[in-house]
Amino acid sequence: MGGGGGYGTYFGSVPDFGEIEHGVKFADVRDGSPAAKAGFKAGDILIEFDGKKIENLYDFTYALHAHKPGDKVAVTVLRNGEKLTREVTLERRK
Repeated sequence: MGGGGGYGTYFGSVPDFGEIEHGVKFADVRDGSPAAKAGFKAGDILIEFDGKKIENLYDFTYALHAHKPGDKVAVTVLRNGEKLTREVTLERRK
């Protein structure tokens, strides 16, 4: 599971804390992160993680912490109004 101290499961997105109706908008995606390797970019809006609907940052945090490094998960984002789904291999936070 995830936790403090810099260890846990790593996805690599930086949330935009602005209000959006549904999902989690990425302010940034860290270079070399699992999210970047899957082709996600700043401005994408995360709406589904491993089959679970993501309404807000709490949903995403809970879904991410339910997994461990090495897990492969299907992640769906909205980009310019279109759904984009990619498989992401989660990593250990360094």
